[in-house]
Amino acid sequence: MIKMIEEIAKSVKLEEGYITVEHLLLMCYFHPGISTKKLAQKLALPKPIVAAIKNEFIKVNVLVQKRGVFVTNKGIGLIESEFGYKNVDKHLYLQIVQTETEEFIEDKGMMFLDELTKIHKNAPQIESQFDQSKCTPKTSLKRALLSVKNYSLVGKKVLCLGDDDLVSIALAMLLTRLFPYSDHHQTEIHVIDIDERFLSFISAVAKGKSLPIICHHVDLRRKIPSRLAGVYDTVYTDPPYTNRGMSLFLSCSIECLKKEKGLIIYLSFAQKSADLSLHLQKEWLLMGLAVMKISPGFNDYIGAQMIGNQSQMIILKTTSLTKPLDNYELPIYTGEIKQTIRSYKCLHCHEVISVGTNTRYRSIEYLKDKGCPVCNQNKFHLIKKERV
Repeated sequence: MIKMIEEIAKSVKLEEGYITVEHLLLMCYFHPGISTKKLAQKLALPKPIVAAIKNEFIKVNVLVQKRGVFVTNKGIGLIESEFGYKNVDKHLYLQIVQTETEEFIEDKGMMFLDELTKIHKNAPQIESQFDQSKCTPKTSLKRALLSVKNYSLVGKKVLCLGDDDLVSIALAMLLTRLFPYSDHHQTEIHVIDIDERFLSFISAVAKGKSLPIICHHVDLRRKIPSRLAGVYDTVYTDPPYTNRGMSLFLSCSIECLKKEKGLIIYLSFAQKSADLSLHLQKEWLLMGLAVMKISPGFNDYIGAQMIGNQSQMIILKTTSLTKPLDNYELPIYTGEIKQTIRSYKCLHCHEVISVGTNTRYRSIEYLKDKGCPVCNQNKFHLIKKERV
């Protein structure tokens, strides 16, 4: 099927690549009788190009033209077996695709949200050393729903590059709802993270709920292992707050993706000033990534005052010019770039403890976890902060 799609994309000289042809087929599958005009509008392609693709599929008995475009029995068999849509709940899938995300969550998504909220409450404490911020369960679900709307979940190999937000769990739980009567073996969800606490937590949840999640412990500053390079169809990433962190995580995302045009990176990143936003966009252009959509305020966080408890969702697509930048082994976390020593006073015994660069306690979270060295209590007040 993939070979057929690639040949059709090549025969009609489609610059967008085979992914667009795949999306055309899926639109016909979920919207029987759709018009050529509507397909052109949804795919943002000229109507003659869409008609040419459609005619190529008609020649091989995958599509048929009646009052609108329909998928033949042969085409349905190929889509369900090779794209992984066999036994999908079409009604639920269409609800997600056709309904605004907030409206879907309010109307149909509360069962997802309640379960996600329970899981988030048991997750490890965030670690500021890694610029972690805890996003809300609703944000995790919103991110997962994007992959359904963009046909980038079912039958795909999805990577969460850093996942203290537990997007992998939201994606996997969504799969179980989309395929209520069968296991879904053609979709894989992978997690790459430096924090073994979150990897262990995600693995335990996945095992307990039989979710298709595989975890890998990787420090991105040491480059991506070859077994994880060039194998994924889409990537979710919410990098450290720094520009270097964003650049490294995007470079690693590109390295992990298959070498194809039109693959999606879902990038969550802090909202910046116009000048800083321009710098970020220059980085994306240097990497050959096309900006498809920016949604300000898409992500909500708990206790992330540094970014105003919100960040934007940026949807990027690979192009024929996409390439990673060679920027490994540079400091990427805020604490590495803006090194500080902070003095905290224990609220119980008044002992003053230093936290930060080259101290016994690398972060306030680590100090709270270990407790005051004098009285073992874990409530502190910041009294001084110094740049190193």
